[in-house]
Amino acid sequence: MSKSRKPVPPTIGLLVAGAVGCTAPTLPAAFDTTVDTVQMADAIAYWNGVLGVQIQLASHSLPPRITVRADPSLLTGTIRGMATIDGLDQDSWAISGFIVLRPNLQSMRTYRHELGHALGFLGHSTDGLMSPRDSGQTGVELLPRERNMMLALYAHPAGTHWEPDGTWITPNGETGNSGQEVAADLLAFNIGQCRIAGRTCRWPTTIRVYIEP
Repeated sequence: MSKSRKPVPPTIGLLVAGAVGCTAPTLPAAFDTTVDTVQMADAIAYWNGVLGVQIQLASHSLPPRITVRADPSLLTGTIRGMATIDGLDQDSWAISGFIVLRPNLQSMRTYRHELGHALGFLGHSTDGLMSPRDSGQTGVELLPRERNMMLALYAHPAGTHWEPDGTWITPNGETGNSGQEVAADLLAFNIGQCRIAGRTCRWPTTIRVYIEP
């Protein structure tokens, strides 16, 4: 197995709790880089279609960006991958994220699932694409409730405050109500992991994904 050695840039911004129940790891200076670019391109196309954003493969690692690498040393047991947003600016916009996968992994569901974490679904649903693999779920599509949560996240700017009854207020003072179900999911799977209590964290509408060479 070939290895590529290069310095890992320091983490930028404030760390956010990991999408798979762990904090962002300290990345080693050497790691395997066998990432399936076909599967990653599928995951990017899928989430572009869901959110109506522009997720693009990048040719450099400068932030803001989501970095993808394959490194089994960071994954315990049978875990196939992990991902999160690990850097935010002062207004809760994401500037740094990561995805770690097993080398040579060919799993459409895992690539889509982990990219979903890196985009802001910072937890696991009980079923659907964003449920954990050991739940027995095998679907490669978001269920309506998962989709609705992510659409609500990206329909409002980062830093939007949500109440359990569905009421929201943006940093610019716009208000509305999107219902208790969406609010409950955002509070559990995004806001609960973000830096500012009660406020969302997400990426701008143009998102760069950098695969380590």
